[in-house]
Order: sequence, then C-alpha cells, then structure tokens
Amino acid sequence: MAAANDISVALFHRNKADRFHWAITISVSPIVVVKFHARNTAGGFWSYQTDEQQISDSLGLVALVKIGSLSATRKTVADVDELLESLDMATSRQDGGRSVKFDCVIWVRQAVRALDANGFLHCTDVLALEKECQEVATKWAPSVMTGDASYIVHVSEHAAGVA
Repeated sequence: MAAANDISVALFHRNKADRFHWAITISVSPIVVVKFHARNTAGGFWSYQTDEQQISDSLGLVALVKIGSLSATRKTVADVDELLESLDMATSRQDGGRSVKFDCVIWVRQAVRALDANGFLHCTDVLALEKECQEVATKWAPSVMTGDASYIVHVSEHAAGVA
C-alpha cells in the first residue's frame, strides 16, 4: 500500500503484459488515490482528467512507482491539479515534437518534469524513470492479470521527494 501523500507514477494494464496506461497519483489514504492523467477521448483528442478512486476498484492497476511525497512540501493536491491541468496535450520539443505521437507516457514525462521544476519532487532522469516504471510493470503484470497478485508499490531509484 502507498502511504498518504505519496506521489507515484501509476501503470494500468491494457489487457497485455507490456502495454500500460500511465498516470500520476497522489495517495490520500492507504486505499484511495487522486489520479491525474491524459485521456484519449473519442476522435483521438486528448484531455486532462483527474478523479479520486479506490485502488481496490482499479482492477487494471499493476504498479505504483513512488516518485515523491507531498509531506515533504507545503503543497497540496489542489496545487498539483492546477499545475498538471496547465500542461499541453501535445508532444514537447524535448520529447520529439510533431514527429512523435502524443500519448499518456509523453504526458507523464511532462508531468514529472513540471513537478520537478516546481519543487514537488526531484527527478534525476525522466527517461531512466520511464524505463524503470516500464520494467517494474512488465515484470509484475502477468501476476496481476491472472489474479495471482495485486499491484506492486515500488520506490523509484530516479526520483524522490524534495529535501
């Protein structure tokens, strides 16, 4: 279980052991998170969405990769929401610009960079974090998909709360 105020990258399986929907979450209790993510709506348009959900109701949740904690800052869930809502739903130049198709993984990269730049957490390497998340989720997904295990909580080696 994640601790209250943990900031995590959440990966949800897409009925395949190596394809995931990515989001940022903040735990408000051991079983409830606020989920922030880019959602692909009808017609291929992306929109920002946030909602509160019980982790136990998230049957597709494979991994929560802890990248920080609000407890280390004077910031709130509302502050995170305001920041992440302001992100563009387009691939930044840093991620390849127009030549790279926007998706939820690109959005999470941009979200982590924004959280880092605004003092919510410290990430040493966003691409290494992405690789770490993918590896953890890919390893754990088969057990979740067969019902043999619940999601895993993993503490990132590439991101942490601010000191």
